Amino acid sequence: MGDPSSLTVRIATEADKEAIVAFARKFFFVDEPLTIAIRLMEGGGRCTELEDYCTESLDEANSLVALNDSGEVVGIILNATKRRKEGDAQPEELPPPEGLPNTKFRNIVRLLDEADAQADVFGRFPDVDAYVDIKILSVHPDYRGRGIAKQLIDQSREIARSQGVPMVRCVCTSYYTHKAVARLGFEHVHTMPYKSFVDEEGSPVFQTESPHDNVETYVARV
Repeated sequence: MGDPSSLTVRIATEADKEAIVAFARKFFFVDEPLTIAIRLMEGGGRCTELEDYCTESLDEANSLVALNDSGEVVGIILNATKRRKEGDAQPEELPPPEGLPNTKFRNIVRLLDEADAQADVFGRFPDVDAYVDIKILSVHPDYRGRGIAKQLIDQSREIARSQGVPMVRCVCTSYYTHKAVARLGFEHVHTMPYKSFVDEEGSPVFQTESPHDNVETYVARV
């Protein structure tokens, strides 16, 4: 089980939305350090805002699914193109957190916004006007350690190149994703410790488990 040679990797479409959400709920949401830290999925509930965030950019034709020989989803990489706004170094990233009814997801958005502002990719790279943002990367547990994540990332870089986008960015909230993209030659641009993101009382919002201590931002030119 899990032979990469028997897998098909293709561009994800709107028709895959239901299968992608089901896969993410089963394998990504329960493993993601942020969702674990704030118990977002506690009690088997759903977070429709997170599900929408995962699939809102499928129409860009730059996300991918890996399918086994039975046609089941065994890996996903969900991407979105971010473009420099005129007169502003920061891209439009996520919906304003104040408008999100789910307070736990609102904190995730606030954290990602802060990591985005600190990393300041457009400010660091004035020649780059757009990049493909790797939002979600997940592989079925039975298929891990077989190079599927590398294949998904490599093909995402190729898609970015074919679409005329010069860079790929990955904001790594997981230690393991950070190690994976570093091995693939991505350039590290910023570290934001989780303990630095605090609430009004000065307490860390996300009590993540080791080794997930930081948000690490990486980029790669394509």
